[in-house]
Amino acid sequence: MSINTIASPRALSEGDVLREVDRLGVIKNHFVLVSGDVVSNFQLAQVLEQHKARYTKNRDTLMTMFLQRAMPNHRLRTGENDLTIGIDPTTAQLLTYSNSEPVNELALSLFSERESVAYRYDLIDCHTAICSPQVPMLFTDNFDYQEMFDFIRNVLQGDEITAAEIYTHVLDGAYAARASNLTAYDAISKDVIHRWTLPLVPDIFGPILHRYKTTHNYIQDNVVLARTCVLQRAVAVGHDTRVGIDGQAVTTIRDSVIGSSCRIGSGSSLDNAYVLNDCIIGNNCRLKKVFLGEGVQLLDNVEIGEGCVIGDRVVLGPNITLKPNTKISRAQVVEEEWGADSDEESDEDEAMGTGAETPEGVYDVELVGEQGRGYLWQDDIDEDEEDDASFRQWQDNRARLILEDNEHAENSEDDEDASELDAEEFEQVMLNQDDFQQFLDNMIALLTEKLGVQSNGTIKPQGETQDIALEITGMRSAHHLSPHDVVTGMTMAIIEQVGLLKNTGAMATFFKGAIEFLAPILGNFVTSQTDHDIMLRALEDGFNQCQRAIPAFQILLHSLYEENVLAEEEILRWHARPTDPEIDVEIRPQLLKNVAEFIVWLETAESEEDSDESDSDSD
Repeated sequence: MSINTIASPRALSEGDVLREVDRLGVIKNHFVLVSGDVVSNFQLAQVLEQHKARYTKNRDTLMTMFLQRAMPNHRLRTGENDLTIGIDPTTAQLLTYSNSEPVNELALSLFSERESVAYRYDLIDCHTAICSPQVPMLFTDNFDYQEMFDFIRNVLQGDEITAAEIYTHVLDGAYAARASNLTAYDAISKDVIHRWTLPLVPDIFGPILHRYKTTHNYIQDNVVLARTCVLQRAVAVGHDTRVGIDGQAVTTIRDSVIGSSCRIGSGSSLDNAYVLNDCIIGNNCRLKKVFLGEGVQLLDNVEIGEGCVIGDRVVLGPNITLKPNTKISRAQVVEEEWGADSDEESDEDEAMGTGAETPEGVYDVELVGEQGRGYLWQDDIDEDEEDDASFRQWQDNRARLILEDNEHAENSEDDEDASELDAEEFEQVMLNQDDFQQFLDNMIALLTEKLGVQSNGTIKPQGETQDIALEITGMRSAHHLSPHDVVTGMTMAIIEQVGLLKNTGAMATFFKGAIEFLAPILGNFVTSQTDHDIMLRALEDGFNQCQRAIPAFQILLHSLYEENVLAEEEILRWHARPTDPEIDVEIRPQLLKNVAEFIVWLETAESEEDSDESDSDSD
């Protein structure tokens, strides 16, 4: 297969690209239109043949769009792809396509030629479509078509293109998402690291492969990690990177991606951070939910608040704290008055990408530090756009830089309890109760078959852990469930297994053996703070339904801790949360009492560790 690249510097939209393709006359047959920032693993061949067959029978067939199921609370849904879609359930023909506009009334004309219409709010556009040969010509005929949304809307409304039809294909068990903003970039990155995008994972796909380690950590060649460096979970590190350079203090990294040729000092902490190539991070820096461009330098003792975006080659520090949601650029934004002599030249430079960076001048020391180099970046929002509700929603999502993995942002130490899920939010995780109940029933049956629970509580596994993981992945895809649903279902199914055990000793033996066996699977799903909250809620709910097993709850919780499924700080936070009779299960006080001894042990161990670190620092 040969690939020909066509450059079109003046193309500023999808419409411009398709008009250029039509002008060059390079499209003679059906073709696949895909955005360059799409990550997907689905097969096109079968759907392509279906599209061609449909086109042979009906020359009015223009496109077959790929759609991915994503419930309203899915982290990939933002203001850019919050769609309401109407589909003919018999033919899969697209009938309505509305972005960020609720369906308040239905067009009766849609029912004149069909028995039913499926209005769906659980789909997102994969920005991948199989197009018929006439599509580029239609874009040439109408220069108002800038984005694909404009084209689709006009086709469905029949304003200028009559008798044309668009069809859909909803993916089943495959992955597709577009990294069109930082929200989606973060979500897709986490899906890749947690291997939902197989075979597109760091150790299989890419110009330089990573080596897969435990707890979803990936490391390329020639990486040096100091003995005091701790990669907690879900971390990818690029080649020639050095972490914990002097090894004087512990450096911790979790849920982060580190590029190539980076240097990270000792005593620093990175949580949900994206660090591109050639960055230097000094000692005792704190980064959480942050994006660093290439060549960024953070001097010692720099703390960056959540949601910050730092542009290429910015220098910050030393000894500064950057407020949340701050954007810093190395280039200064210069406002020019209309009518200036350089307007035409500046516009041309900007369009061609050759605009020069403003020469370094006086920097705001309070913002970037005494040795810092960079300027505060302010988004330029047109007043007319600011009045548009959908634009405000999109801008809000972008400004907040939702590197939150759809989890609650951890609040300040004065209000830690506010980040705990409430009952209403927990219920929203399982929006499709029928699918979840069927999944739970299948999960209980699967564990009953595979664990081989004996009367004394020991287990005799039937098959390998990875085989069970594959079956669970298949069940999840079949029922279109989120990872949170899987955490809930597995937790409740494990508790359900003790139903036939006669005493606490047998239950405790089972919990210990089952968690040890299933920990690799559970660890894939329990990674974020929200995942911990979901599992702890599910534990409460499961024991509420099987109260005779409460005496063995401490053994189960301790096993989850020992196997690194539940983190110490999350268990302590759950235990410290005040019980609310209106939302908590009635047996929560019993559960807290049952694990009191274990909690004391955790707190004692934590205080001893803090004391050891203090002694080490003083030395």
